Amino acid sequence: MENKFKFICLISLVLMISISGCTISSPPNSQVMKQELSNKLVSIGYTNINENNIKDIEIVRRQTNKKDKNDKSFIRVTLVDGGIQSEGELKLTYNYYDKGGWVLDDVSKNLDKNFSYTLIGGINEAQIKESLINQNINIGEWYGSIGFWNRLWSLNKDEISKIDIVEQNTDINQKTDEVIINLRLKNEMLKVSGNLKLIYVFNHDHWKIEKIELINDFDHEFVNDRSMDIEQVKKDIVNHEFSYNVFSKWKINEGQVRDLKVIDQKINDKGKKRLIIAQIKLEYDKKLFVGEFKIIYDYIPIDGWRLSTIKLKSPLEYEIYNL
Repeated sequence: MENKFKFICLISLVLMISISGCTISSPPNSQVMKQELSNKLVSIGYTNINENNIKDIEIVRRQTNKKDKNDKSFIRVTLVDGGIQSEGELKLTYNYYDKGGWVLDDVSKNLDKNFSYTLIGGINEAQIKESLINQNINIGEWYGSIGFWNRLWSLNKDEISKIDIVEQNTDINQKTDEVIINLRLKNEMLKVSGNLKLIYVFNHDHWKIEKIELINDFDHEFVNDRSMDIEQVKKDIVNHEFSYNVFSKWKINEGQVRDLKVIDQKINDKGKKRLIIAQIKLEYDKKLFVGEFKIIYDYIPIDGWRLSTIKLKSPLEYEIYNL
């Protein structure tokens, strides 16, 4: 009898362990969903979901099948970001794994439900940054002692180091926002900063930039030393050719450069291209030729400045002299 009792207890214990091992926990609640959605690349309209912009999550309906180890939930998500409140329904698909438990394997939009977008405030710095990427902005005519021959700067994401909103005038009724910002840019050549006036119009689900105005010429600072050595320029133009009339070219030989005087310098391509306007005196056949030239350099990250072009800007003048 005692052995029979022990046997029954042993069987019961085995069954309890088996049952507990097969028990599947309840699927995630809304708080867990909020955390897991923040780690997914999911957007409603132009707003990417993250832990800071989720205002509310409501589970509208769900279907859990513990036998097949899956859960499908339809949730109503409300986001608030940059003055835009976005609401929409998402379908979350969870699967249960013996190692790992419930895992969010898929997020999709419920296309049977319309998404709504309500303007409740003004644009923020992050949205301004996104709107400026690939825009051509005017950063000013002059810039320290070196001017631009092309004032437009085509922005990419990595060059925007900081944006500060200086002044903002949001009209929710008219769905417009007028913002003055201080913009700081940086690449391997330059640091620049200045103020811009930006005008936005709210377009269904996002802020659309309508106008960019330069308020003041941008200040600049060269990153490391990118100055041009004039003596090096004299050496660089040797063995380069320039046209001095329709049919004739002159190849500058060593010893012909008597003098080079810089008249002006301009930069382009975000500081990676430099134009030097210089007066050059060349000696040839007992004559001293004087002309104004355009000399263009490109900056190569590994090699430094490399002369790419030399062109005659004004007709050559000459005088005969005694050696």
